[in-house]
Amino acid sequence: MKKRMTLYKGVRMIEPDDGSIRSRDLLIGADENEEPVILAVEDHIDDMALKAREVRANKGIVSVVKGDNNYLFPLFTDLAVTVREPGAMYIERLSETLNAATAGGFGQLLAFYPGDRRLPWQDVIDAIANHPSHRFFPLFPLSPDGKTLSNYSLLRNAGAVAVTDIYTPALADALLYEGMARAAEEGLAFFADACAPDLAARGAVHNGTVARMRRYAYMPSCAEDLAVARHLLFAAETGCRLHLSGLSRATSFDMVRRAKSAGLAVSCDVSPFHFSMTDMDVLYYGIRAKLYPPLRSESDRLAVIDALADGTVDAIASHHTPNEIERSGISLTNAPFGAASLETTFLAALNTLLFPASPAESKKLSLPRLLSLLSWNPAAILTSICPNLKPLTHPLAPGQGADFLLASLDGTIAVKTPFFRGKATNSPFLGRSFFGKILRVVVRGQETIL
Repeated sequence: MKKRMTLYKGVRMIEPDDGSIRSRDLLIGADENEEPVILAVEDHIDDMALKAREVRANKGIVSVVKGDNNYLFPLFTDLAVTVREPGAMYIERLSETLNAATAGGFGQLLAFYPGDRRLPWQDVIDAIANHPSHRFFPLFPLSPDGKTLSNYSLLRNAGAVAVTDIYTPALADALLYEGMARAAEEGLAFFADACAPDLAARGAVHNGTVARMRRYAYMPSCAEDLAVARHLLFAAETGCRLHLSGLSRATSFDMVRRAKSAGLAVSCDVSPFHFSMTDMDVLYYGIRAKLYPPLRSESDRLAVIDALADGTVDAIASHHTPNEIERSGISLTNAPFGAASLETTFLAALNTLLFPASPAESKKLSLPRLLSLLSWNPAAILTSICPNLKPLTHPLAPGQGADFLLASLDGTIAVKTPFFRGKATNSPFLGRSFFGKILRVVVRGQETIL
């Protein structure tokens, strides 16, 4: 059987060393072990000569994809995805979540599971094993019931790389401290909830203008301050490798800056919603904009962007949370938190952080910095907690796996219901238009044309 090769001609690539952008040709095909890899990256590859050579040797078939000066990026890595299978497959099956991930350019995902904490975790591992196209890592609960610790040794043997208090009941200080200490002993990273659950449960929106205007029950702002401070203090004491998930307040970033300056092993991420929207958007988008943490004030939104620009924030994560919100008459108070976001994370980041909102406004981040927040940094965090991992996010160089995406920064795309490749469409971006588009995604050599 003849081998198939694909040549991507005239694509723009960002050099990871210096951030420069160059037009290159990239060739992929199978290596001697029949694994899909990048065979060559050069300034110019003669496609006609390549085809003629393969025909003469009767070895392979060469397809050519015209890059048209679009961008070839490494696959994105997502550090915060909520999955509903097993447990709540009627909301979104894992295969549908992975379809959404592909459409959003993600090849590696860390998964939170919000279902019954007593569910056998082997069921989760089996469900993921049935979908080998992406690299998928479940995060296991620090405590199944909020009163006792999970069996860390069993979790480690089951393949766990990290534990979390996200989607767990509110934990007493002593239990959280013990859990983080045990995680450090077992070599497990800890992914922390950015809000104190008992305080967060008090309300549906940020303690700000909208809460006062509509008299909504609000989530105290100190819920995040308290959670971040507590996790940082316990991490410093126990030596636990800490990742703060979904930060949204200026005070949180100040604390992270001080912790990093002190040498603490801490990283953090933000969602696309918290740098592109504010609590005022709840007035327009309603339950689709009910997020956790809640959308904040304009000053906090700008603080998120500053933290992205100065390196305080390590990654942008989708915080994809598929929900059923189609039930008629559901109120903001009773609606679940979260939004579908795998397909829109790159577009929201591109439009908010790279493209100026007006001619008078300069761009906030460079394209290489944006790529580091979506690809290099989250992949490095994942590799740091999985030292034996062969990442799907890697330099686009000969010998590396055939894992990348082709994106256009031109044109516009409307976010309508058919745009979503997953089942869930509960997004505050529904109805908006964005500049840019992901055109093709290649995961382990398998190409999806969008």
